[in-house]
Amino acid sequence: MSAGDRPVQNSGDLDTPEEIAEMVRRFYQDVAQDDLLGPVFNDVAQVDWPEHLPKLTAFWCR
Repeated sequence: MSAGDRPVQNSGDLDTPEEIAEMVRRFYQDVAQDDLLGPVFNDVAQVDWPEHLPKLTAFWCR
């Protein structure tokens, strides 16, 4: 089982930047693979995920 396949353990708040980064990564991984939302982000907006995820994480860590 890889780190991305492990069940999410909900212990409450996101307390660290690492926890926020993991939440952002998992959320947008699901978005990118979603039948409805994926094409909007991947094809229309052509999001560069490796470039964009750190920006999203930094925003939520403020």
